[in-house]
Amino acid sequence: MTTLPVRRLANPYRFLAALLAVALLTMTASVFADVGALFKLRDPALTTFAPGPILNAAGQRQCIPNSGTGPIVPIANTGTSTCPAAHTLAIQTTGFREEFVGDTPKPRLSVGVGVNWNSPFGPFRIDIAKALITAEGDDTKLITFNVGTAF
Repeated sequence: MTTLPVRRLANPYRFLAALLAVALLTMTASVFADVGALFKLRDPALTTFAPGPILNAAGQRQCIPNSGTGPIVPIANTGTSTCPAAHTLAIQTTGFREEFVGDTPKPRLSVGVGVNWNSPFGPFRIDIAKALITAEGDDTKLITFNVGTAF
């Protein structure tokens, strides 16, 4: 009687362990502190708009449906043109003002930790940071995720 050799299947976890080991070898950790301030900004020119009809790219006035749903109907930009039934002329009634917020020499401070991985698809970076000192208008983020290189 002849016995055939039985080939043992490779452990699938060995492959995953090897892949994880390669990934861990290409990872670097970082600890950082960012300190900075934003001051001496020039104030932007204030922009205000006079009340009047809202025009589309072709210079036509816009008629919006009274129901709030449906198509916006353009009409000629003349005083004699009127909106169709169940539509109202779209009029800009308020202007806007542009301001910078956070223009102060007061320092900002944030600290955090991160992990960088040079993957086969490009570098990945995940940072977790906490803003310790902020000013009005600051946009703080707890987690930042980045894929790709910086130019």
